Amino acid sequence: MIPLEITFISHSYLASSLALFMNGFLLFAVLRRTPNELRAYRLVISNIVLCDFLIAFGNLWLQPVPSSSTKEVTRPPNDSGVSYVIMGPVVYFIHPAKNHLLTCAFVGLIQYSLMAVPLSFAYRYFRICHPNFADLFTKLKTIFPVFVILILISAAATVLMWMGDMPKSGPAAEVSSWSEYYTHLDDDPNQPLFGNLIHLDYHVYYTEYIFLVMFVIGYSILIVCAMLIVRGLQHMQRNQTISSRTLRMQRRLTYCLMCQSLLPIIFGGTPIVIIAVTIGFGLYTQLVSSLSMAIWSYQQIFGPLLTMLFIPSYRYGSRRWKENASKLVNNSSHSKEAPVASKWLQKRAVIKVATITRRESQPTIATSASNHQRERASSLFPRPTSAKQLKFSAIQIK
Repeated sequence: MIPLEITFISHSYLASSLALFMNGFLLFAVLRRTPNELRAYRLVISNIVLCDFLIAFGNLWLQPVPSSSTKEVTRPPNDSGVSYVIMGPVVYFIHPAKNHLLTCAFVGLIQYSLMAVPLSFAYRYFRICHPNFADLFTKLKTIFPVFVILILISAAATVLMWMGDMPKSGPAAEVSSWSEYYTHLDDDPNQPLFGNLIHLDYHVYYTEYIFLVMFVIGYSILIVCAMLIVRGLQHMQRNQTISSRTLRMQRRLTYCLMCQSLLPIIFGGTPIVIIAVTIGFGLYTQLVSSLSMAIWSYQQIFGPLLTMLFIPSYRYGSRRWKENASKLVNNSSHSKEAPVASKWLQKRAVIKVATITRRESQPTIATSASNHQRERASSLFPRPTSAKQLKFSAIQIK
């Protein structure tokens, strides 16, 4: 592998592992540490976090890098000029046709996550502005068709991506290992590069159309719902129909979702613009594609960071987790330093404790019995309180 490939693969492992850890911890915090004011939104928040977790997991194993086949000398017929390279560990043990199918499912997952944030805004709009319809929206018969529609749209993007696969032919299909391919670039046609090169035909354009249409529809809904949510919160504040704590948490959640809605534009739109501009001016190189994917991989890292920044309960949960972890480490270190007693000493200690306990319990029983006898005697022979009673008691004794 060339140094650029080693650098990109190392960065992908580090960024994806960090994203997996952060999203996994945040998912646990959402399920266990969500405050009462936001429990109604736990489903939509966990949906976003789970999507980021799965995308980070897919990026760790696939590590796809966009490419362009416009510079290739022996381009396949009907080639669209759009291609990509799978550089993850799946190229070692999975056939190219199958790891391409995994990448297509990965693209469908990205399409679904693109619609997760607008869906959360739509739900919050009904929850704040129309609470009567919010209960209907949370029912299974209402929310299940919504998720089915989003899954079908993502599946359509996956199928069109898979249909656009162009099997290798010629020298590219005769490599000794699935982890290498020959790019047939005009500068060095015999340079073996790492990864699985996938050429795509015109079907890939339909996948791009689906992304574009759903992006426009989803973010139009997002903008409209965000404006109505802000107006609804202002109306609640004026009429004092909501507590100050709940209002503060609602605003924090609104700002959090607004910032998260900008992440796909920043970390997804920037690489697309860079790739399109460099291809248009003939400046596209492997370095450009690697940098573009490196920028995109930070989206799954900034998502949980923003959530923990705006919602303190999740941030405090991380502090408690650190404190418990440090206590566990300290207790384990003390237990390792303490001498381990033998079995004979342990038995002697148990016998000694039992003996001491028995001795302490016996005087207590005797004392309680003597006290009982004194009380009974005093009830039969009351203590004299005057001289006459004393003389009468003496006569009785005689």
